[in-house]
Amino acid sequence: MHPEDLTQVEESIWQQIESGMNGYNDYVKYRLAVKDGTYKTVLDYGRIVESEHYGSVFYVLIVDYDFIESHYHH
Repeated sequence: MHPEDLTQVEESIWQQIESGMNGYNDYVKYRLAVKDGTYKTVLDYGRIVESEHYGSVFYVLIVDYDFIESHYHH
């Protein structure tokens, strides 16, 4: 994750979860570092669940923002 995005993204995720507005789901957009050293904007759809064996676990689906924009927002 781009260092400039970290604090805002963390705060947004916990605010969404604690507010209960989306249940235990969160939705955020940020820049993610890729292998070549550049950054790609992504959408992060997360969910927190309680596991009997591991405690609180986050599941996250990360989607390329440009892909979504090009296919669904003409």
